[in-house]
Amino acid sequence: MHKVRKNIATITLIVTVMMNVWTIFEFMKRKSFRFLKSGYTIYKSTGININYPHINLKKKQVIETVQYKNRIYMTVLVDVQSNTYKVKGSVENLLPLTKYKAYEQMTDSEYIDHIKYNAQFFVQNNISDFNKYHQEMIQSLPS
Repeated sequence: MHKVRKNIATITLIVTVMMNVWTIFEFMKRKSFRFLKSGYTIYKSTGININYPHINLKKKQVIETVQYKNRIYMTVLVDVQSNTYKVKGSVENLLPLTKYKAYEQMTDSEYIDHIKYNAQFFVQNNISDFNKYHQEMIQSLPS
């Protein structure tokens, strides 16, 4: 009897999955999904700013700061050539100050990964002035 119940449960699960796949297929077949192709994303500032006050292309080093309300909470020096970094401070103290929940807040390691990636990008693309690069990118956007 136990084997029969297990088989019935398995069959029920398979049928449920097949019905869901069929529903999605029918939805797409009727081209009702067109609204998914268009839309927009709303970007909402957290008030946390990441700045790159020093990019040294010769030494392949980048200094980055994480700020909130003009106070520096974390400074990271990335040496791209040796693939090392030094951290001073932490963003963990930012969570109580912002109105965002814990799952919306990035951790120190996530900021560091982001910073390391950007440092490599700046060095590889010979970007010595982040603000100038940022302004050029904004100006190049179609109006």
